[in-house]
Amino acid sequence: MAKKKIRQNKYKKKTRKNHSRGRGRFKSPVVLSVTTLAGIALLGLMSLGLVFIHDLLMQWSYFEATAISANEGQRLSRADILNQAGIRIGDNILSMNLTLVRARLMSHPWISEAEVARVFPAAVSITVKEHDPVAVLYLGRHFLINGQGEIFKEMDETDQPLLPIVTGLDYSDLNPSGQPRGMAYAAVMEALELKQKAEKDIPGLVIRQIDVDREIGLKLYTSGRIKSILLGYSHYGVKYDRLKKIYFYLKREKLFTKVDSLNLVNLDRIVLRPAKVLSSARKQKEVTRART
Repeated sequence: MAKKKIRQNKYKKKTRKNHSRGRGRFKSPVVLSVTTLAGIALLGLMSLGLVFIHDLLMQWSYFEATAISANEGQRLSRADILNQAGIRIGDNILSMNLTLVRARLMSHPWISEAEVARVFPAAVSITVKEHDPVAVLYLGRHFLINGQGEIFKEMDETDQPLLPIVTGLDYSDLNPSGQPRGMAYAAVMEALELKQKAEKDIPGLVIRQIDVDREIGLKLYTSGRIKSILLGYSHYGVKYDRLKKIYFYLKREKLFTKVDSLNLVNLDRIVLRPAKVLSSARKQKEVTRART
């Protein structure tokens, strides 16, 4: 009888082989601990090195500011700007927090824009832009507004600008952020834009007050030949041109020394009311009465 051939168990052999390979993949706890500690120590040394380099740069005299440039404005001097920025000659430019410096500058009521930059190796450049006030807005208190209609500061005794006063508006004409809104405020800003042109073209015309009437529109009070001008709510460019023609016509024809009011609300029906002219006797009587 022939002997039965025994087949080799390939599966078991392969399994043993795989187990033997797997043992080499796992490191002992001692090796893992040493490797981890070495990594931590290396990170610690790197951190200490970075801290050392940082402190060295922050204290290195090579980066101490030897010059700080700042533009002067109409109201703020270079000294005012540097004082507001809170930096000085000798400060390390790398240790300066430029975001904080800019925030200090922007907190000044007269500064509308500010830029701060390092100029290596030892200088700082500051550029500021001031608000340009165009009028005084009366809301129970007097506030200065710029060309965008934004309130940028409350007027105090140090502010004496020769600006027109805007009356008739209230807090409802402002957004919570202080931005202007509404037809009345928009009309005021449009009139202020044309104010310089009107005062330049018409000799002696100085607009002292802009009063807002919710129903009728804007009324200007001036110190010129025409005492008050009713403009309404629209077509201000055309109305300023018409005002200029009327002014020079009256001056050329010598019709009236002064005009009490000029109504330009309806350009098809312009109404002019001359100022009352007192007789010499009456003028003398008024002066005598005023003195007594």
